[in-house]
Amino acid sequence: MSLGKYKPKKIEPKWADKWVKDKTYKWTEHKDPEKNYLIDVPPPYPYQDLHAGNFVNSTYQDIMARYKRMRGYSVLHPWGWDCHGLGAELYIQKNFNIFAEKAGVKRFREFCREHLLKNIENIRTNQAIPLGMSIDWDKQYWTMNPDYMKMVQESFIKMHGKDYVYRGKHPVTWCPSCHSAIAEAQMDRKEGKGKLHHIKLPIIGGRGITIATTRPELMAACVAVFVHPEDKRYKDLIGKKVKIPFTGQVVKIKGNEDADPEFGTGAVYHCTFGDKDDWRWVAEYDLPIRIILDESGRFTKKSGLLAGLSIKQGRERIVEELKKKDLYVKSEPVEQSIKVCERCKTPIEIIVKDQWYFATTKLKKEIKEAADKMKWMPSFMKARLTNWVDDALWDWVISRQRYWATPFPVWYCRECNEIIIADKKELPVDPVSVKKKCPKCGGDAKPEKDVMDTWMDSSITAIYVSNWLKNQRKDRLCELRDQGEDIIKTWAYYSIARCVAETGKPPFTEVLINGMLLGTDGKKMSKRRPKAAVYPQEIIDKYSVDVYRQWVGASNPGDAIQIDFKEMDHGKKFLNKLWNLGRFIERFKTKGKSKEEVSDEWIINSLNKVVKEATEFMEQGRWNNALKTVRDFAWHEFADYYIEMIKYRLYGDEVRTKNGAVKTTRKVLLAILKMLSPFTPFITEELYNELYKHESIHLSQWPRPGKVKKDLTGLGELMKEVISEGRQYKVNNQMSLGAELSEITITGPRELEKIKEVIAGTLRADKVKTKSGKELKIKIKK
Repeated sequence: MSLGKYKPKKIEPKWADKWVKDKTYKWTEHKDPEKNYLIDVPPPYPYQDLHAGNFVNSTYQDIMARYKRMRGYSVLHPWGWDCHGLGAELYIQKNFNIFAEKAGVKRFREFCREHLLKNIENIRTNQAIPLGMSIDWDKQYWTMNPDYMKMVQESFIKMHGKDYVYRGKHPVTWCPSCHSAIAEAQMDRKEGKGKLHHIKLPIIGGRGITIATTRPELMAACVAVFVHPEDKRYKDLIGKKVKIPFTGQVVKIKGNEDADPEFGTGAVYHCTFGDKDDWRWVAEYDLPIRIILDESGRFTKKSGLLAGLSIKQGRERIVEELKKKDLYVKSEPVEQSIKVCERCKTPIEIIVKDQWYFATTKLKKEIKEAADKMKWMPSFMKARLTNWVDDALWDWVISRQRYWATPFPVWYCRECNEIIIADKKELPVDPVSVKKKCPKCGGDAKPEKDVMDTWMDSSITAIYVSNWLKNQRKDRLCELRDQGEDIIKTWAYYSIARCVAETGKPPFTEVLINGMLLGTDGKKMSKRRPKAAVYPQEIIDKYSVDVYRQWVGASNPGDAIQIDFKEMDHGKKFLNKLWNLGRFIERFKTKGKSKEEVSDEWIINSLNKVVKEATEFMEQGRWNNALKTVRDFAWHEFADYYIEMIKYRLYGDEVRTKNGAVKTTRKVLLAILKMLSPFTPFITEELYNELYKHESIHLSQWPRPGKVKKDLTGLGELMKEVISEGRQYKVNNQMSLGAELSEITITGPRELEKIKEVIAGTLRADKVKTKSGKELKIKIKK
């Protein structure tokens, strides 16, 4: 069959369907454990279609999967679905108007599952498969399925037995809008301008003290006033007592070296709780706790006149009342950095509540030791993790006050408060549907209604994936983790902590970090901002899947990625060039003996250099450098120079040199196709099957580099320079590139004698004369 016009819209669906039908990428465990290569894939949230940013990540891991297969590894490239979590709940509520509080938890969960199953198949069929992901679709997992939830609950029980999981009443970061605790890693910072309020507090038996605060509404929670012990303004006030307006509690003025004399008035009141430092000071100074905010972010009765008000309303009211009592001195603008919920951007509050925790702070040393053993691509990304580990002061709060998530396998005795953990034989279990008696006192038990943070599911994906191995490795679970930089402090951090604590093994040995894809507004692309999101189909409809994948491959791992239509245009032109190379080479066949010329030796030498460099770049996870190296070679060295150098032989009568050119051309093109195949799987598969073998290029071997000879490299540069001068001469003299020349005289190194025939044939010169000289000089006669 002759290659016709390049039609990606026809080629790409054909191969996408065939790969799935033939199970081309089906994984079989290798007998040698070291030859198995397991990818801990990032399971996407499937409650809505995936945008281009999701598939940047998927394409990165697919490039590695295809490359490793060609390097002789048995690659397990599964696909997971991270089904649970607040995102799915909010999507269901917003788009289907179904709420757990109204429909009932059971029906709400059923609807979530039904919707997700439907959309999972939509994503798989209409997004993942068409994009050419080399997945073994027999190796899928769903975090909402019983087998996965059983594993999560089993892990919880193991960690509880090792004292890595505990329940305690501590201050937690709380989102009033989501009505749930959130982990420290699930918060963002919002920069902006606020007000610094100067408030006079009366001192018992003395003059007042003016404090400065950005949170006047928390006055009812004040338990101390702090000043720097060396601040001359307040030194004599330390130990005196202040009576808080409106609520009347009496608190002491205390010396605290953390109090900044340069901030505001130099005096601050300490409330429970405004931020994380407040808890540290409570412990350090043995202070009482006053909670004045409820779970909805409204003031409780303890706040006095603010009871029932929102935070904003409370701030306005307290300022108004302070002014009436002549206790409000002034306000001044101040730059603020406040913590907000990562998902809904609501400012977080800190409340005291019984929660479940994972003791990540106990594992700091182990997490960093595991990270040190991993290969980070790019290398500087490791510091993002280790810095987060060093700075983490609180344990990971793993309980959520939501509905669509893995339940805790826990009950509490109503009589003696004994914590009752499920037996492993009961798993998976929803404690709400199972009645229990206390094994200690025989009393009735109540079920735990909180659910697990969704990261409790996804932080042990490496364990789930590694369980497909019959022969486990002693030093690791998986090989590769590919993920976005934005979830280093969550997915990478929690995964390493969980897997090391549970198995004693790191979850992976290589970490590839991709930068964030930026939306049309220049910000991180997100499902939460659909108007700024770009979906893969938009790019594919305009270009093709291979163009899309090339654009991803051309990005620099770790850097933010902008939608770049200029690169896509370049990628489209390159694929047309590659296809036309295939069409050209298809025309020539070999028969009989062959003879290689110097141009053949040069291009093979150049190919050896390219294979060596591209392989090194691929091993380092520097796709962009590998792709650029191969594309530049294919387009410029091979197509622009070598093909032009051999046309006189291809169309000539000398059979042996013609055969030599054809064989060399086919050899070089084959290597180019193989090196491009991880990036552009469709066009390379089509050309490989049409020009070489009727089997998958993706199951063939990666090219092996031969020795690079410096003398051939130098000869090649010499040939290119002379040919470029000859071409430019023809252009300047308004001659066609195929026009004949009568004579070319070249002055330069002795090696010119070796390339006379190539120069004459390429530039169509009747005579080529060479002279020895230090500088290269070219004289041309028409």
